[in-house]
Amino acid sequence: MSEGRLTSYRRSASAHQPWAGRAGIALALAAVALSRPARAQQPAYAAAQLACSRFRERVHSTVRTESGGRTLEAITDRRGVWVVRAEAAGSSLALDAWYDSLAVTRTSAGVSVTPDAGGILGGRYQGTLASDGRYVPSVHPFIPDELAEIVRLDDALDRLFPRLPDRPLRVGESWHEPPAMAIQRMPDSADGGIPLRRYRFTASEEGQESAGGDSLPIELQQRTDERGDVVWHPTIGLLRYARSATVGTMLPPSRAMPRPMRTTLVQEAVLERVREVDAADCR
Repeated sequence: MSEGRLTSYRRSASAHQPWAGRAGIALALAAVALSRPARAQQPAYAAAQLACSRFRERVHSTVRTESGGRTLEAITDRRGVWVVRAEAAGSSLALDAWYDSLAVTRTSAGVSVTPDAGGILGGRYQGTLASDGRYVPSVHPFIPDELAEIVRLDDALDRLFPRLPDRPLRVGESWHEPPAMAIQRMPDSADGGIPLRRYRFTASEEGQESAGGDSLPIELQQRTDERGDVVWHPTIGLLRYARSATVGTMLPPSRAMPRPMRTTLVQEAVLERVREVDAADCR
């Protein structure tokens, strides 16, 4: 199972922040906001937040496969920088995104492989992003074979951005989406006087699916458990998304595989906004 099946910065106010030249105004506005009674606010993706943005991504995945008393473990590390451009498209956003840099390494049985990732750089991912984070892809870039053998990247943008609640939440309150997804608002924090909202995402899914093609279909059992922590800026939106996920898969014996196989994927990912953005990067 590839790590792509599951398929993220925080600093005090500094000269690197886009509002640093107006620090006095920012701090004054923050003081006014903090002096008012706390009220629930709803986070939502908007074109202005992602008109020209960069995000740094780190993904560490471990896949453990057990079959017939034998165990094989493989580790994949992925580090890259995304450039994301968004425009309003009715009630959603039209996203155009690509990798500006990418490095992938896979280690198994003491052997490391680092394929050349240059072939995907600049390749466009396109789709629509709803205000609550639901994403529908429409275009995927070409993935070179040497990368495709190590990591799945065709759906890399599909779950890059976290889901958001569809209504305002007070601190401690949770929003649920059936069958087993919940988003809870956590206590706020601050960055250079700017109040930051924090949310915790949890989800689980269990079921069967077919694998192995039409000739030798295999019904496999799979369970997925995810948890994510979101840091949200009131003006520029998503600052950080850290998530962890575990996917357990059980394949029963079959003609193609006489012994049962258990696969466990554990993935840790961090997506962080890079606040230094040159508009020329998004052309």
